[in-house]
Formats: sequence, structure tokens, C-alpha cells
Amino acid sequence: MKVLIVLAHPRENSLVYSLKEKFEQGLIEGGHQVTTLDLFKIGFDPVLRQDDEPQWGQGEQVFSEEVHREMERINQHDAVVFCFPLYWSVMPAIMKGYLDRVFNYGYAYAHDRSTTMKLNKVFFMTTAGVSEEGFKKRNHIEFLNHYFNNVIAGYCHIKNSKLRIFDDVRNKKRDTEVHLPQAYQDGLDFDKCKNNKNDEVAKYLNGHYISPVEAAWRLFEFAMHEESPSVSPLAAHLENEQLQFPEFMTRHQDSQKWKPRGNGSMSIGQMYYFVSGAMSFSHLRTVNGQACATYREACMLLHLIEDDQEWTIAFEEAAVFASGYSLRLFRDICRCGDDVLVIPPVVTSGGHSEILGATLMPFSPEHSVNI
Repeated sequence: MKVLIVLAHPRENSLVYSLKEKFEQGLIEGGHQVTTLDLFKIGFDPVLRQDDEPQWGQGEQVFSEEVHREMERINQHDAVVFCFPLYWSVMPAIMKGYLDRVFNYGYAYAHDRSTTMKLNKVFFMTTAGVSEEGFKKRNHIEFLNHYFNNVIAGYCHIKNSKLRIFDDVRNKKRDTEVHLPQAYQDGLDFDKCKNNKNDEVAKYLNGHYISPVEAAWRLFEFAMHEESPSVSPLAAHLENEQLQFPEFMTRHQDSQKWKPRGNGSMSIGQMYYFVSGAMSFSHLRTVNGQACATYREACMLLHLIEDDQEWTIAFEEAAVFASGYSLRLFRDICRCGDDVLVIPPVVTSGGHSEILGATLMPFSPEHSVNI
């Protein structure tokens, strides 16, 4: 990928310049071609003059020679990285002037015609003296993300944009141990740079903080309440209950292209439940030639899961030799003891109700067993 770095800082011994160097190093090691445009060194004029003033409702506009040169420079690259410090929560005047003049009407945006800019990705790298807590206190993170990713990139129909803020730059130790390695890693992983869309599902599954209380509820598999959004990944793809997946093709998110589906490697544990050559959902529910009504029944026949038969056997045996008093005592221990034992409903229903009559009902001669 051809990457253009647009730098806006007057000093080479600045943190912004050092971050640019580390980021460029990561890009080169990642196999990208890098070009750096230092706005101060080339003496770029940030003032929007009459020649470059947007001509609304007119034909193709002829811009100044300097602006045409920068437009051609951008079109020769696949991505542009803007590297600058934050001044009063916005970019420096020279960088703002670069956008005013180069990202002009008819080139970067238009309402009544197609644009000529060929840019696919932008990455904003900026520094700030305030800490992350200071940003969050004033909701500046949301403002900056909206401004750079939506107001600038979104308005120019650049779908892939990202903002990286290197905060608390007055902390020299943090600059050395955190910011510079992060800039290098951003350059190395530039192909993975994604736009900052508010994907609530991805935010929940990938970045959701689970508190100790919620972790306990999850371990005990209790129902969760008041989740925003309420999302849980599906354990399996069931018939007529989820979206259909293509059989021969798959969509690659990085390249946004369809490619033939490959054969993934299987884990050794799948040999116990993998159905070879299955052609339909009914085939998955067929075990040794017997068609099962549910997947649970098929798993039972394959001995992949257990049932509640041990409860049935235990109470049938107890009904033969135990007295009614012993059964009622066991009932009280199960229900009222320190370690409460939950009896499955299948045991107390159907044909087992007579066996457990002395256990679950008040004492009476007709409900007593073996007295």
C-alpha cells in the first residue's frame, strides 16, 4: 500500500516528529511504501484565496497550481496519514488550511457530481497535553472522533478512517514507554486499521467490561437483565432460525471481497460429535438410522450429554427399602438444609409422582411407601 504522511509541526525535535518516525518505521517493516510531506518544510500556504474558493453549482473548477499538485500527490497514494498536535481541540492552522484548499469542492466532496479523489483510507495521529481523564470529563473523545471520522472523512465519503490521540504528552515516561511503541505498532498493523463505527454488537462482544457480579451471574448461567445492547453469541446455527451462510464463498472483511471458502482445520475433540457427510439438518438428527425429533435426543443417543435417570434410579431403589420417615427426612434436607439440593422437575412429574409421594407430600397413609 502506498501511504502519504502529511506532517504539521515546525520542530524536528518534537514528540509529533518522533511519533511520525516510529509510525513510518512500522509502515516500512509492514511492507508499505511511504512518502512524507512536511507542510512547514515545503512552505505550504494555508490561506484560501480566490483561485481556490469553492465554485458551487459551476462546472469543473481550475484550481491553483499548488493545489493541483497536492491533489495529484494524494491520488498517487492509497492512504493518507495526518500527523499533527492538537491546538484548542483542533488541528493547527497550516493543516486546516491544507484541508480547506486541497480537500476542495469537486475533488473531495460534491453534491451534484462525482468526485475525483481516489483516497481509500485516512488515519489521524495527534498529540494532546491533557490526560485521558480530562478528555472523558469534558466528552472531548466523542467530539474529536465525530469531527475527524464523520465531519471530515465521512463528508468526503472515505469509509475507512481512524483517530489516534496520544494524550498526556507532558509525561515523558509515558511518551517513551507507551506512545512511541504504540505509534510503531499502528504503522505495523496499518492494514488492520478500521473505521470507528459505533458497532454496538462488536463493542459488547469485544470490549465489554464484565464486573465481578456479572461474572458470577454468567458462571451460574442466570438470565441477564438491562443489557445495552442485549447480545449473546449463538451456540449453533439452527434450521430456519438464523441467517443462511453461503456454502462455497465467504466475505473477507479486510479486502471487502468474496473469496472461495477454505477448509478449516478441525480440533481433535470434534471427532466425538462431528457428523461426516451431513447434507441436511435432518441428517444431523439421524443416529444409527433412527431419526430423532430434537437435537437433544440425538445427543442422548450418542452419549454426548447426560439425563436425569440417576435421580429416577435412586428414588426407585429408596422406595423399596426406606421408610416414609426417611424419605420425608431426605425431602427436608434437600429443601431446607444449608446446601440446598435442587431436584430436577422430571423426577417429580409423570410416573415418579407416586414414588416420591411420601417425600414431597405431607405424611398420610395413602402416600406412605413401605411402612
